[in-house]
Amino acid sequence: MKYFPPFKILERGLTVNNEAKTVTMSQELFKMFLRAVFEEQVDADWYRKNNPDVAMAVRKSSIGGELDHFSSGGYTESRLPRMYDVDEKYYLDKYKDVAASIKSGKVASAHHHYNRNGYFEGRFPDAASEQLGSMWMTVINKK
Repeated sequence: MKYFPPFKILERGLTVNNEAKTVTMSQELFKMFLRAVFEEQVDADWYRKNNPDVAMAVRKSSIGGELDHFSSGGYTESRLPRMYDVDEKYYLDKYKDVAASIKSGKVASAHHHYNRNGYFEGRFPDAASEQLGSMWMTVINKK
């Protein structure tokens, strides 16, 4: 089992404003949240291969590992934790501009587009991700 502190302990590091419906935390605690969220998603081999600076830092033992790098900086630097799978049919039906770019030869595939640009543009690789992503966007856009 992976450890995550119970709320009564976690809230010591949070500022909860029930009236404003906000929670504030330190960057250090935010990085711990990222680590917990991405722990099962970071593909260490892929991450090193696609981030030569990380590979070098791991070899020199100047960072604790790929997950440490991703949670302490890689996420905010817009790096991917791994190569994401893409439902080609869903993606091309949903994003006609990508389908046109593939047809014209500007983009190799839906998989290539999503992992290079689509993720960072807020596009979804499949219907299940769209459902979950839409919930995220609803909350994120409330401010």
